[in-house]
Amino acid sequence: MVAAFCVAGMAMAEPPLKHADIAGRWVSDRMRVSATEKLTLDISRCADGWCGVEVRNGSCGRTTLRLDEGELREPVAAFRGRIGLASGAQPYGIRVHLSRYEGAFQLDLFGNSGDEFEPLRRNYPYQQLMARTGEAVCAPDPKVS
Repeated sequence: MVAAFCVAGMAMAEPPLKHADIAGRWVSDRMRVSATEKLTLDISRCADGWCGVEVRNGSCGRTTLRLDEGELREPVAAFRGRIGLASGAQPYGIRVHLSRYEGAFQLDLFGNSGDEFEPLRRNYPYQQLMARTGEAVCAPDPKVS
């Protein structure tokens, strides 16, 4: 019972999540599939949602991630969108969960190839766990279509 009060007390000490908590520089905690570098994204506000610009070797790249406004469902904020990791390749429809783990923000991305995320799949060919490392520096390019 004492442990339950300690956990509840720590949970109440953290402020509730906000949509804007997704903004910042995010780095994957594991290597990308079929690549040798970790995925780094600068996520910031764009249009009516959120966009992520890929960062490679410290330089701003193209906008690879587009998410909706999101919805807050404590203890996570959930977003839907698409991520295109390679030019000309089919994008992934993804679901993104923003949460706190041991006081730090983390993003869990998972999805499947195609335009829409399919939540009833048994597995997801794309998964990525990311940690926020600072503020976003790269701005998203405007959407043309």
